Amino acid sequence: MEDYGFEYSDEEPEEQDVDIENQYYNSKGSLFSFFIVVFFIKWVFIYLFIYCYLVLNRVLSLIIDNGFLWFYEKG
Repeated sequence: MEDYGFEYSDEEPEEQDVDIENQYYNSKGSLFSFFIVVFFIKWVFIYLFIYCYLVLNRVLSLIIDNGFLWFYEKG
């Protein structure tokens, strides 16, 4: 059987090592969650911007086409 240089022990890992490992994995999870939230918020704002642009464009075209702006003369 080959020896790969690993040392095994029956001792429990030190509490400090476990705390450091937990902090590492918690920070990785928090960072991933942060990027998911930022990605989601970005697309929500893009969608709202496009929606507001289309609604405003439609409302203004209805106002102009129906002559609701007395100071605006077409063509």
